[in-house]
Amino acid sequence: MPQQFLQQDLRDRFVDVEDEAMIKDLARTYHVSVQAMTIRIATLMNLHRL
Repeated sequence: MPQQFLQQDLRDRFVDVEDEAMIKDLARTYHVSVQAMTIRIATLMNLHRL
């Protein structure tokens, strides 16, 4: 799941890694597991805090 595409999809959303519905929706979109999507979003959030 390329960073730029995921960032585009998340741009206008409130991001909550505990929001299962949002994570499942994105996981389906990118054809990855919910766990993989959760880790990817958490990683992106941490990168932007630096």
